[in-house]
Amino acid sequence: MILRLGKAPLVATIFLLAGLLAMPLVSQAQTNCPRGMKPYRTGSDNDGSGVAVCGPIREQAPEPVQPYWATRWGAIATDGPAGAFGAAEGMSSKRKAKKAAFASCKQTGGQSCKVDLTYSNQCAVTVVGGKTHLSQGAATVEEATDIGLRRCREVDDDCRVYYAACSLPELIR
Repeated sequence: MILRLGKAPLVATIFLLAGLLAMPLVSQAQTNCPRGMKPYRTGSDNDGSGVAVCGPIREQAPEPVQPYWATRWGAIATDGPAGAFGAAEGMSSKRKAKKAAFASCKQTGGQSCKVDLTYSNQCAVTVVGGKTHLSQGAATVEEATDIGLRRCREVDDDCRVYYAACSLPELIR
């Protein structure tokens, strides 16, 4: 059985061939760029006019790293009757600060050392008088000194700062 196709299939075939021949012209807008490059259009209009060229891939700037501040600890240990004193500052944990201050107090002759003060991200002073001693923490050495001397003078006359230090946060990144 033979089908007679007529002129319609011939016209469709011509349009198909014309469309296939025109594809390279349309696909010319897509530029094949080497690895690490991407197509850009020349010209200032955003209407698609201009010539496609290859250029480096513009990477976005990385997110800025947020600073991280690590807490730093300090401690003061004393043995009043023995006149022994120990301190630690800039430690990474409360436990380490207490342990270091206690050991320092023992090394200066303390038999009954006890931790008087632990502090973090601030300053501390030890104030001594003729009859007493005390440790005080605050945001600054000056503030800790003012509070410590005022407390000491409530019970003693001959008050002075024996020790002052700060354990301020440390910038990690």
